[in-house]
Amino acid sequence: MFIIFLQINLQQGIHNTNEINKKFEHKNRLDKKDLVMLPVLDCDNVNNREGGRHYWVFNINLRDGRFEVLDSNRKLEDVDLMDTASTIVGAVCQLWRKHYPKQSIEHFQIIDIDVPKQISK
Repeated sequence: MFIIFLQINLQQGIHNTNEINKKFEHKNRLDKKDLVMLPVLDCDNVNNREGGRHYWVFNINLRDGRFEVLDSNRKLEDVDLMDTASTIVGAVCQLWRKHYPKQSIEHFQIIDIDVPKQISK
């Protein structure tokens, strides 16, 4: 009886795993999401591990059809921020074409989301 019990549980476990995998594959496709958030670490000097680090967020807003920049330090008028955001857009679009060819995001604009800014010292 012990072996039969294990076989039943193992079969049920395999069945449940297959169901979970089917749901996972469908639910975790980026083209089925509304918003994909990418944290970005800016570093003035990659060799300086102690300073010059600043995080900001790059969003792919699929629902509203745009790329969004959320930075507590700068606005998109900042040339370095716009350059970095544009580089990320290029990489994201290239990967998107490869993995989601039926849905284009090439026409998305980059916009600045107004977030509270840090006070400079």
